[in-house]
Amino acid sequence: MAYEDFQIIFINDGSPDNSGEICRNYAEADDTIVYFEKENGGVSSARNKGIDLAEGKYLMFLDADDTLSKKSLQAVYTFFEKHFDDTDLVTYSIDYLSENGKVTTHKRFDIMTCSGIYDVMANPNILQTTMNICVKNVIRSLRSAIAADLARLTWLRKISNIW
Repeated sequence: MAYEDFQIIFINDGSPDNSGEICRNYAEADDTIVYFEKENGGVSSARNKGIDLAEGKYLMFLDADDTLSKKSLQAVYTFFEKHFDDTDLVTYSIDYLSENGKVTTHKRFDIMTCSGIYDVMANPNILQTTMNICVKNVIRSLRSAIAADLARLTWLRKISNIW
């Protein structure tokens, strides 16, 4: 998986600081980055806009105060590709850094002891409100299917006009 395989989308949801300018500069310098500015509508509104703009096979959310390890994207991508038919959502560890420098892992990972597929219904604590997840971009798949259906309908209309 190469750097060009990623699309990075920055959504500025009405931030009053200069983060919009920083993101815009990144987007102007790199074709893999998309920048979109909107009025503040909250985190769900910002994520929905990102989903609308996303063109990739998978969606992953990262908030302004989050970081990923250098291997995170490759690890999530590799797992998804290996288990694509069995998996709709991949989650990964959240580590909290306290003011005294102590690192603790989110409680959901007490039950997730290895890489594997978990039944969400049997393990409800796996999913919490935090968004350290990667999901299939079903919106992209639906758009492609709808576009293909529309193309077929147009083609069928042309054929029917011949008769």
